[in-house]
Formats: sequence, structure tokens, C-alpha cells
Amino acid sequence: MGEKMALRRAALLAVPPDCFIASYVHGPPPGDPPSPHTALGRYGALVACKVTEPGVTPDPTTVGRKVAQHVVGMAPLSVGPEAEMGGGRKEEEEKGREEGEGEEEETRLLAQSFVLQPSLTVAEFLRSHGVTVLDFVRFQCGEEERG
Repeated sequence: MGEKMALRRAALLAVPPDCFIASYVHGPPPGDPPSPHTALGRYGALVACKVTEPGVTPDPTTVGRKVAQHVVGMAPLSVGPEAEMGGGRKEEEEKGREEGEGEEEETRLLAQSFVLQPSLTVAEFLRSHGVTVLDFVRFQCGEEERG
């Protein structure tokens, strides 16, 4: 390539046979035109998903891609407790106030307001499509090393 490159971080995301990995890449790297053949971008996410209710959504990979897009845009730090899959936004807000977790809640994927449908949390969106998130990885071109 003729360029000096340095790999700052790598991640392995593996899933059992009954699960799948969805991906999303956003924005070409600075100075690069978009390529129709490769998924290069400034931001990217991989999301490990599992179909919990088969037949609810005809294309669960599209649901996973939308969640990966949310991960790129909102940069959550963790999936959050599985209990958040069961509660609605009102229950979560009340619980957060009681436990003083307002700021922490903003960093948990399942508790965040879904970027493509702000009236729902990510947990509510996933539940309505019969899909759950097991884990995710978010990348950003040029991101700082974690300490």
C-alpha cells in the first residue's frame, strides 16, 4: 500500500451456531473516497445477536445492522443487564432514579433511546423483533489507546 500503518486494537467476536454477527460501517476514512467493494469507514461496529423468537422478524440481520448503526452513533460502553430487556422506559427511569444510575444508564446499550426510533429503548426495539444482543465491539479510526 505504500503507507505506514499501525494496528492499535484488535478484537475477536465469536458466536455459537445459533447466533449471528451483524455489522455496520459509517463514513469513509479522511481523504478516502467511498468504495463499493470494501467496507471501510471512520466508525464501525460488530454486534453479536441471537434470535429469541423465531418468525417474529423475517430478517433478523437487518435488526442487527440497525443496532450496530446505533452502537456507532451512540457509543455505548456495555450491553447492560439482561433485566433491561424486560422493562420499559418508564420502569427503567424510575429504577435509575431510585438507584442513582442516570449517568451509567446512558452508557448501557439496552437502556439507551434507540437512535432510529427515539420513542423506544434499544431493549424495546430488540424485544419487538424477537432478537437479543449478546455483545458488541465499536471501532473508530484513530481512536486513542485505552489505559
